[in-house]
Amino acid sequence: MKRSMWRTILLLTLIGALAACGGGAPAEPAVEAPAQSDAAGEAAAPEEAAVEETAPEEAETPSGEAESETEPPAAEEAPVEDAPAEATSGDTIAGRPANGTDPDTGLEINPPSVVPGVDFIVRGEIVNANLTPQDSPEFVILAPSGTRYRIRSQNVMDITYEDGTQPALHEFQRGVLVQATVRQDEGAGATITVNSTDLTLLHDE
Repeated sequence: MKRSMWRTILLLTLIGALAACGGGAPAEPAVEAPAQSDAAGEAAAPEEAAVEETAPEEAETPSGEAESETEPPAAEEAPVEDAPAEATSGDTIAGRPANGTDPDTGLEINPPSVVPGVDFIVRGEIVNANLTPQDSPEFVILAPSGTRYRIRSQNVMDITYEDGTQPALHEFQRGVLVQATVRQDEGAGATITVNSTDLTLLHDE
């Protein structure tokens, strides 16, 4: 009986000691784990805030550069004006274009060939003048390009300089500058003669 009692007491003591040793240890990690996670969260929060604060500054620089690159310089936007089609070789007669297209009338100047029924402008110098009959004089005009035109014009008495001055008969001479709007009739045949009603003498500049 005494031995059984002592054995029971010893077993209870051992069980109590084991329970006391094994039950206190698990409590410490349960308390420390939240503390570690809180500390990590507190450490991470400033870093995230710093990233959020600096992010807008980093985004502003590329957008500003993109705007400056796509915005064209004001100096390159100069208006472009359509230049009139004038002399292409620089030849002029009394300061007027001697080839190309006349900007005022849109007519071709000194074309290389005559197209019947089409108006064009002749600008050149007299190389021959036949004033007889005076109501139907004929002039051979040489263009700077070397093309010659035979023009039958209005009455000699109706021919003037561009300023309205009436020339004397002896002024219809070789080298005098002339301008005329001409046309060859469509049924003119093989003739090279063209007709004009506004042949005008030009003062050499």
